[in-house]
Parts: sequence; C-alpha cells; structure tokens
Amino acid sequence: MCEGGGVGRIGEVRLAVVKLGGSIITQKNAPYTPNLDAMRRISMEIGRLYRLGWRFIIVLGGGSYGHPVAHEYMYSGLMATGEALSAITKVMLELSGVFAEIASEYGLNPVIYPPHAFCRPRGFKPNCCWDIVRRAF
Repeated sequence: MCEGGGVGRIGEVRLAVVKLGGSIITQKNAPYTPNLDAMRRISMEIGRLYRLGWRFIIVLGGGSYGHPVAHEYMYSGLMATGEALSAITKVMLELSGVFAEIASEYGLNPVIYPPHAFCRPRGFKPNCCWDIVRRAF
C-alpha cells in the first residue's frame, strides 16, 4: 500500500510522529551548525519514551542546513532542477546523520529515510509508500 498521508498505530506499538523544527535543532544564525544541546535534550526525552514502549517517526526541519541551500537555488531560479534536489539532499543527510549519531547515544537506533526515497509528488496530495517505513518497526 503506497498511498495515504499518515501512519497511525502499527499493531500494538504506540507510535508518534514528531516534527523537530529546524530553528530548534540548528543554530539559526550560523549556516550548517547543529544545536547539539537541543538534539541531546530531545534525544534523551525520546529515549525515555522509547524505553516505555513508544516508537517514533522523527521529521527534521532544514533550519540552517536546508534553508540556505534552498534559498540559493530559489533566488537563482534553479529550484526545480536535479542539482537543487541533490544539494539540498546532501546537507539534509548531513543534518540527519548528526541527529542520528546523538540519538544513538541515548539508546535509539535511528534509520534515515529521505522523503524522496518513499514519497513522490502528486500535486498537493501526499503520495507516500509508508510500507518502507513500517518495515522498520
């Protein structure tokens, strides 16, 4: 099943989707700089809930990683190019890697799924293959 806009409960697993805003997990005024203290606090809390049986899908905002690159391509009129997607993906994978490394220090085992790996645009409607994500649970 590769449709739909949400996941919900998977069997008996208590599941939460958590969106971490880029302005929280990165330093707003310093391009490509993570907010390590915030990442540690968040990972500690998520780790505590994980040990109580919760499972999470964590969505990271771009903050000082994704936004500078996106703005650069947007202002140059090249946002719809493969080059823009590649550049944004690269910095977002870097940010995801930093968060995953910290999260693993708190007993979590993150798996990184870039959105383009399981979602395809279809206008303004979600078109995601959630089975890929479900298998991680």
